[in-house]
Amino acid sequence: MLRPASLALLAVCTLPLYAQDEGSPPSTSAPTPVLAVPVQLPGAPGEVPLANPAPAAADAPLDSVGATPPSGPKPLVPAANRQATPVLATPARVQTGCSLRDYGAPVERGQIVSAIFNTCSGVSLHKANFILPFSYSPRFPGDESEFIFQISGKAQLWDFGPGAVYFGYSQRSYFQIFNEKKSKAFRESDYNPELFVRLPRPLPLLLPDWSLDAGFEHESNGQDLPDSRSYNRLFFAPYWTKGRQALQLKTWWRIPEDDGRPATDPKRDDNPDLGSYYGYGELRYRHDLPWNNQLIEVMLRGNATTGRGAVQVDYSLEVGPVGALFLRVFNGYGESLIDYNRSVTRVALGVALQR
Repeated sequence: MLRPASLALLAVCTLPLYAQDEGSPPSTSAPTPVLAVPVQLPGAPGEVPLANPAPAAADAPLDSVGATPPSGPKPLVPAANRQATPVLATPARVQTGCSLRDYGAPVERGQIVSAIFNTCSGVSLHKANFILPFSYSPRFPGDESEFIFQISGKAQLWDFGPGAVYFGYSQRSYFQIFNEKKSKAFRESDYNPELFVRLPRPLPLLLPDWSLDAGFEHESNGQDLPDSRSYNRLFFAPYWTKGRQALQLKTWWRIPEDDGRPATDPKRDDNPDLGSYYGYGELRYRHDLPWNNQLIEVMLRGNATTGRGAVQVDYSLEVGPVGALFLRVFNGYGESLIDYNRSVTRVALGVALQR
């Protein structure tokens, strides 16, 4: 005969068997965890509520399945898709060097510094592109104050593996837009086509951060005598880029022209003493500052024998994904070809599209 204590123990052990549905066989798989607070989607009147879903993944956010956010219930989303990013419209993109970046996204450090040394295929930007509507120079005061702009680009002609051959073209113009007396004329435009080879890091073991440009360039102002100016030269320009800094040393040899012809002969050398003022090389240093994509570039050029040359300082601050506030200070010879033998001091302010 069973004692009362034994009967109570037997009742507790057999109670879960009566909780099972009589028509379904006992489950042999692991039991599904039961959420503490059931969550059900609202349905139509009389509709059978949905069964409690499986629990969310362990790394799901707190408002996942099984929890109710403060603003009210949300439709259930599979835990596997909980971290998916919503698909939005493709943002506008701009070209910087050879890499595309999202509109408004910050430029990676060092990307601005090496922008002019890109190795793009197809057509790409080359030297600085800028618009300087405001400038002051004692040589061009008042209504002779000039609007200055420069455009520059290059096209890859041949990629031969270690490097590539490019055709480049740059044009800088001095527009006296405020000069009503001279019908707002262009005082000077200098045209600079070039053909060169670019070898990125040709000696990676010996000089890991050095690259090389070498080629031929022509520059002229397209004017008639006696204001015609031009030169042809071969150049050799090694450059160093690392992190936020870049350094370029460009040297050249001018191809001789006949300066014994009469002054009225268009084939005569227009500026035989150009080297006395330009010298035979220039040094450029660029530093990408770590605040708001600022860039400073310093150019030094000159002839140590004659003591003539030029110094130029450019400062720019990015104000958008495409443009930057641009300030240029220049002093010396050769700001333009027409002024190669006259010293010019100028301060100019505007916008740079490519730095």
